[in-house]
Amino acid sequence: MDWIILALKNLSKLCPPSSNVIRGGLLEKLLDLVLFDNQDPDVVQNTIEALCNLCAGPEIRKYLALQGGLEAACELCLSEFPSTQYYALCLMRELLSSPTEGVIDRFHEADGMSTIMTLLNTEELKYLHASTLEVLANLLGVPVIAHELSKKKIYEFLLDQALSKTYQGQTDFQAFAARCISRAVNYSDQRLIMNSVNVEKKILQLLTLPSYIVQAAALEAVGNLSKTLNCRRNFRKLDIVPAISKHLTICDPGVREQAYFAAGTLMLYEADLAERFVKEGFFKQLQDTLTDVKLFPVCGLIDNALACVINLSETDALKEPLAKFMIRQIPELLAHPDESIKIKVRFISPQ
Repeated sequence: MDWIILALKNLSKLCPPSSNVIRGGLLEKLLDLVLFDNQDPDVVQNTIEALCNLCAGPEIRKYLALQGGLEAACELCLSEFPSTQYYALCLMRELLSSPTEGVIDRFHEADGMSTIMTLLNTEELKYLHASTLEVLANLLGVPVIAHELSKKKIYEFLLDQALSKTYQGQTDFQAFAARCISRAVNYSDQRLIMNSVNVEKKILQLLTLPSYIVQAAALEAVGNLSKTLNCRRNFRKLDIVPAISKHLTICDPGVREQAYFAAGTLMLYEADLAERFVKEGFFKQLQDTLTDVKLFPVCGLIDNALACVINLSETDALKEPLAKFMIRQIPELLAHPDESIKIKVRFISPQ
C-alpha cells in the first residue's frame, strides 16, 4: 500500500489534476485512507501530500473541501507526527486559499477555528519545525481565520509569547509571530482590522533581538503594516526611521532586504519621511548596496533597494545626485537576469 501511495504522490506532482479524479472516486478513497485508525504514518503523510498536489485544480479543491477534506485536515494538523502535521496544515491552507461558496461554512462546521486555537494555545508550538511554522503563518493570514484571530487578540498574544522568557531564544517561533502579522495584512480586506491591533511597539521590540531571522521577519512586518494609515502614524510616534536605518548596516542580506522593503513602503505612503531617511545616511547605504556586486544575486535585496531609488527620486535635494549615481549603475543593472529589477531600472533610466 505504501508504495502505491508513494507512486500516486509523485504522479500527482507531474500530471496536471483532472476532473477524472472526482468522477472516479479517488478523492474519497484517499480521505478514507488518512482517517483510517492505526494507519501507517508514512502512508498518511504521502496521501495528504498527494491531496495537496491535487488541490492545484480549483474544481478539485472545492470538491475536496466540501467532501471531507477540511475535516481531515483539522483532525490531522494536531497529529503527533511532525510530517503529518505539516502536510495537514498545507492541505488546510490550499483548501482555504481561494474559498468558493460553501467552503467557509464547511470550515466552521469542521470546527476549524477551534482546531487553530488548540494548536496556538499549546506549548508544543515552540517545538514545531520552522517549515511547519511558515505554513501555519500563511494559514493564519487567510481572511476567514485572520478576522477571527484579530477579534480574539491572538496576534497580540503571539507577540507577547515571542517576547516572553518562556520563548527566549526560540527564534523560529519569534519570527513566526512577526510573519503572522505580515501574512494577515497582505489581504486588503484585512488591513482595516489590522489598523486597530496595536502591535507596532512589540514589533520594534523584536527588532532589538540578536537573531537575524527574527529581525528580518520583524522588518517585513513593519513594511506590511506600513500599508495602513493608523500603523504608519504609530510607527512615526515610535520614531521608526532610525530603527530601520540601523538595520541597513547589518551584514546579513536577508535583514537588509527587509529593511529596504520597510523603508520603501514608508516612503511610498509618507513622502516626507524620505528626508528623515537621508539624514540617517540612507543615500550612502543605497549607493553601497547597488555597487556591491556580491549582493547582486540577492534579487529581493536589489529589487527593494531600487524601489527606494524610485521613491527618493521625488525628493528635490536628491534628484541630481541620484540621477548621476544611477546613470553609472544602469548598464550593469540592466544585465541582471531578474525581470522585476530590469523593469525598475528601465523606469529609472532617463528617456
